[in-house]
Amino acid sequence: MFKESKNNYYIEKIKIKYEWIQNEATNKLSNIFLELLKNEEKRINNSGLRIDDEPFELLKKFDEIFLNIEFKSNVLLKYLCIYDSSIKINLYFHIDFIIEKILKELDYPFTNIGNPMVQQKIFKIAFRVHNIGKLLIPKVLFDKNVILEDGDKIILEKQIFYTKELLENLKFGKQISDICLDANNNISECYLSDMKKCNASKSSKMVLILDKYFALISDKPYRKCFSKVEAIDIIRKDIDADDDNMKILDIIKESI
Repeated sequence: MFKESKNNYYIEKIKIKYEWIQNEATNKLSNIFLELLKNEEKRINNSGLRIDDEPFELLKKFDEIFLNIEFKSNVLLKYLCIYDSSIKINLYFHIDFIIEKILKELDYPFTNIGNPMVQQKIFKIAFRVHNIGKLLIPKVLFDKNVILEDGDKIILEKQIFYTKELLENLKFGKQISDICLDANNNISECYLSDMKKCNASKSSKMVLILDKYFALISDKPYRKCFSKVEAIDIIRKDIDADDDNMKILDIIKESI
């Protein structure tokens, strides 16, 4: 296992290697990755990472892990569930299953993204990381048991900027970033008014519908979760009668 002194040494080396780790946002994420690596002996062994490796070799191996977008999304998901207690990891597995069903029922319509397996991978990861900017929002806001005040909402809106920065710096790729950023740019229409006014692309709207469903079936400090059927009924009133939107809701309902 990593000793504390060794861990700090490697953090500094990685900061030098990745020049973009200069601010609170990206520095925090680099420490999250290393902390999880430190505490997951099996993953460390499987990656060939050793505490006595020469720095150049260790950084080369870290590069290989760092470029694995599935690993990065799983790390972020794990941390999001710790950071925001309203997020339950089992609900993400529920969403993964729904994404598979939606894409299959719609006959994998996003051919510009890739083949069916690639589409599944891209949308599952996009859903997991589309709001990672919340990691840089004060945790106290997620623990409030009252409706947020206007000042709090202004702070929360910064998560859109933080998400953009992290997606770029953590190199999730153009396809995932485009879906996530388009969804974020239209998220106010998704939550503050009805989704009929939402101008998001079809791929981003799918993420937004799933995000709203996910939020509604999650407990919040200020309210209990809605049932899955209630959540679907709420969303059905908010979206336009586009065939794909209705299909998405029907598939979600069938997946309950």
